Amino acid sequence: MSQISIFKNLHENWYQYFFDTIFSLMSLTFIFILSVSSNLTAQTSGGDLTLQNGKTEISICALDGESDAFDVILSNEEGSNSAWVITDADGTILGLPPSPPFDLEGAGAGTCLIWHLSFEEGLTGAEMGANANDLEGDFDLSNAITVNRIITTGLNGGDLHMGEGITEFTICAGDGNSDAFDVMLSENEGPNSAWVITDTDLNILGLPPSPPFDLEGAGAGTCLIWHISFEDGLVGVEVGANAADLEGCYDLSNAITVIRNGVAGGHLSTAGGMTEKTICALDGTSDAFEVTLTENSGANSAWVITDEDLNILGLPPSPPFDLEGAGAGTCLIWHLSFEDGLTGAEMGANAADLEGCFSLSNPITVYRITTEGLDGGTLAGGPFEFTVGDGVADMIPAGSITLEGNIGTNSQWVVTDASGNILGLPPMPSVVDFDGAGYGTCLIWHLSFEDGLLGAEVGRNAADLEGCFSLSNSISVTRNAADGCNTNGGELFGGPFEFTVGDGVAD
Repeated sequence: MSQISIFKNLHENWYQYFFDTIFSLMSLTFIFILSVSSNLTAQTSGGDLTLQNGKTEISICALDGESDAFDVILSNEEGSNSAWVITDADGTILGLPPSPPFDLEGAGAGTCLIWHLSFEEGLTGAEMGANANDLEGDFDLSNAITVNRIITTGLNGGDLHMGEGITEFTICAGDGNSDAFDVMLSENEGPNSAWVITDTDLNILGLPPSPPFDLEGAGAGTCLIWHISFEDGLVGVEVGANAADLEGCYDLSNAITVIRNGVAGGHLSTAGGMTEKTICALDGTSDAFEVTLTENSGANSAWVITDEDLNILGLPPSPPFDLEGAGAGTCLIWHLSFEDGLTGAEMGANAADLEGCFSLSNPITVYRITTEGLDGGTLAGGPFEFTVGDGVADMIPAGSITLEGNIGTNSQWVVTDASGNILGLPPMPSVVDFDGAGYGTCLIWHLSFEDGLLGAEVGRNAADLEGCFSLSNSISVTRNAADGCNTNGGELFGGPFEFTVGDGVAD
């Protein structure tokens, strides 16, 4: 190849190389510019709208002469420019207010939508009378707050009273008696009507259909009774809501204030949860016993003892009660809870004639038994000793134990262990076979008693007998084991121990 050809070839290759390089640089520059331009494009978001209660719909009563101003909470909006837009349901722009709160009191009846608008320069179509669907440019609308505008004329919740202009009274709640009362309503006006009961903070407690009202089971406290007249579309009339948060066209009457004095006599029980007790009166031994009171409530408290006809026999200060000197009979012990103004709680009166706000507990029934000369008697015979566990019957021969001097309407033989725990109630000692009882010592007694005795049961303890009774002296029965081993070495706990001995230190 000639030198000219070589030069020409190099020239052409260089030219191509230069062209390719310039083209590549231009392409990269264009891509870079597009990338930067894309990154510089502003992002818009109309955001999220809620009312202060977290909802997105509200009902107002327009044209009633009262402000309906409400606030709107905006979050997550993004954009260079911002505006508020109010449209009708078809998107026609009705207003471009500067910012919340919004008051549509003068707008008349209808439904409108409140939006937040985020946009960049160059937006067109955001003007009164235009349609939000025709907006052009870089923009974004939030969700809408729906406003239902209701109008009314002549709404009146009415006037409430109990007669003679009374608007406050007191009932006794919790006494078991109906507290039903009537309420008079006048001058109310409106297409819809309801009754509302609230507490003093206006929390809605009930929506009863109509008077009379009975708040017996409501407990202590104060409540308000209202009448409400309203137009269709009222929101918030529900138990658990607050009457201050009602939305729509409505009018509340004045309130009837009901003060509920709550009383509960409570629940009474004696040892073991029992509500009956038998004592032996006039035997010279104290019959004092405790009574447990629970679940009572009321401003004042008292204890009342009546007979079975509710005649008041006593007004003791508090437990324990000792009816040892009361003689034979049956009486009832009650706890009384009451408010100030109670009448009739006095000796000689009848509890059925008590008047005022009060409640009686359940009664503790006390059977008072009396006796003369009751004596368990004197036992003679024994003591007895058997070898038990050898399969040979170990029975006390008939007639080996004699009983003298016993007095009482009823009689019973009792076998206990050395601690008084009742092991058996045989008809007579001679029928008991001790062979299967294991080794140890038991005691045989005779029991004389009057009707009404409580606690004479296997597994109970003779020390817990209740009523009129007398125990004899006891006869012991020693039961030796057949293998001659009546001992038990027991069980030791502790250790093991380790010492270093021979160092002169006591171990």
